[in-house]
Amino acid sequence: MTGPYMHDGRFETIEDVLVHYNAGIQHSSTVSPLTLQADNVTSDPDASFGLNLEPFEVDAIVAFLDTLTDESFLTNPRFSNPFLTELP
Repeated sequence: MTGPYMHDGRFETIEDVLVHYNAGIQHSSTVSPLTLQADNVTSDPDASFGLNLEPFEVDAIVAFLDTLTDESFLTNPRFSNPFLTELP
């Protein structure tokens, strides 16, 4: 619903996350070799692969994800505790 995003909080926005994945995974000593075992991955150490999205596609994905945000759901006491057996 809100940033920061990723396991280490490095990205403030969903757009930042998409740009990161769009740029591709770079070969690195910190990247598991299993991550790089895909049909579209080359053994070239200088290669990378990403989503290959155009800027308008990133914008469209962000706009779509924004439609899934329902502030009233987030603040409605009826949905605040899934273990309640009676409504407040």
